[in-house]
Amino acid sequence: PAGHLRDTYHLGDDRQLDLPDLRFDETQKKLMYVGFLGWEPNAQGLLWFIEAVWPQLLERHPDLVFEIVGKGADQRLQSAVAAHAGIRLRGFVEDLQEIYRESRVSVAPLLFGSGMKVKVLDAMARGMPTVTTSVGAEGIAAESGRHLMVADDARIMADQVLDLLDNSALWNRLQSESRALVQARYTWRRLFDNMHRELRLALDRHRGVASPDSMDGLRHAG
Repeated sequence: PAGHLRDTYHLGDDRQLDLPDLRFDETQKKLMYVGFLGWEPNAQGLLWFIEAVWPQLLERHPDLVFEIVGKGADQRLQSAVAAHAGIRLRGFVEDLQEIYRESRVSVAPLLFGSGMKVKVLDAMARGMPTVTTSVGAEGIAAESGRHLMVADDARIMADQVLDLLDNSALWNRLQSESRALVQARYTWRRLFDNMHRELRLALDRHRGVASPDSMDGLRHAG
């Protein structure tokens, strides 16, 4: 049979890596979310977060703000936002840098949906500490507690967000490690190199040609 590709490739913006590091002491008690709100997995995840997680956060920080960036919010989401203090629907925002600089935590509360989540990688590339679900972290070689935070339970997610709001050491670790991971594994240059290698290996397998990689393995095995 013909060879097949084993990796997935994303369309993230690794220009975020060229921007200066965010600083904990320059942020506000503000959460951010970025995504197309007309996509049902995004809408459902936000509705769950607003109903199940947000009230727990307000108990600790009554002045906390949550800015939701993206177009396509339907009546369900607009009504949920209107019913809860501190949440703002920003609509489409051309330049996210001011929101990145002011926000302390990015959230991506996806409950279903497949594929690598570009907005999670974008936030990590910017060095924005991110709390997501196992669905949101799918396809990203990240370790929870080091590169981002992962939780599928509302109580645990609330605790993780609160830790990042209050713990500058944890915040700084995720800020640094998330950028380092994207730099090491998810830049366009790295991804194109990986894609070129996979395509070459698949073509060689199809032709029945031993690739340099497989020949190296045979030499070392001998």
